[in-house]
Amino acid sequence: MTVPDRVVRIELISYFSLCPETVATSEEMAERLGRGLEQVRGQMRDLVELGILEQTGGGDRVTYRYLAPICANLSNRKVERENLPGMPAGRGAGASGPDESGGREADGEEKGKENLSCG
Repeated sequence: MTVPDRVVRIELISYFSLCPETVATSEEMAERLGRGLEQVRGQMRDLVELGILEQTGGGDRVTYRYLAPICANLSNRKVERENLPGMPAGRGAGASGPDESGGREADGEEKGKENLSCG
């Protein structure tokens, strides 16, 4: 059964964002996801055009890796909210509190990742 391209695209983005160190060929990703090679290859090319994946190599060995969004890189830095327009003062990005998780349970997030194998 063939799934829509958008499903394969979401699976690829999810895999690469949860395993950002991954460098893989389209053949390897098709096998990991259990999807058809041509569909995965096409979606990986589209993700390169969108700036989500980076393509390296050539010929028989084209590999892809994840390009983390700029906002993900910034979230690793401490930024005081008082320095941001429209944000209440006193709660930095590194501060702990109930709203840091966006209402999600930390244990629930980890449980969801248990089913993912980055290898």
